[in-house]
Amino acid sequence: MGTVHRAETRAGINHCLEQLREDLPPTWGSLTCSGMLYHLNAAMLMALGELVAEPIGNPAFWHVKGKAAALSDERWPEGVRSSPEALPPEPADFERERARFRTLLERVGTGDPAAPWPDSSRFGPMSGEDWGRMTFNHVRHHFRQFGVWAEGIS
Repeated sequence: MGTVHRAETRAGINHCLEQLREDLPPTWGSLTCSGMLYHLNAAMLMALGELVAEPIGNPAFWHVKGKAAALSDERWPEGVRSSPEALPPEPADFERERARFRTLLERVGTGDPAAPWPDSSRFGPMSGEDWGRMTFNHVRHHFRQFGVWAEGIS
């Protein structure tokens, strides 16, 4: 299972990050490449406890079945509703978001998986291992959306 807590995984993700271009169209959805980076950055801020989102969806589903699916190796479905706090309020600056992504990925990835981590507004209680896996899966999902994911990364 992939996790951003491994340095080689973060290096692979950063290699994919360099393949992104501001004008790259998504294969699904309405996010621009800049907006997608903003969205991933917001999610990493949530993992770090620096951004709090309002709960969305039914906790009885999301805290158990949704969380299990999100942490699995299975491909995520397209078009799942996101927290409004994780969507860009205006056009995002591509280079700024790419630079923030590098910094936030390193911060999440080097965080102690055994330390206490914040709860997720969607999935409830999360360990550091959960956040490392979730961040990996989230990045993989959106980098696939823009055609830059390298399948050998784990």
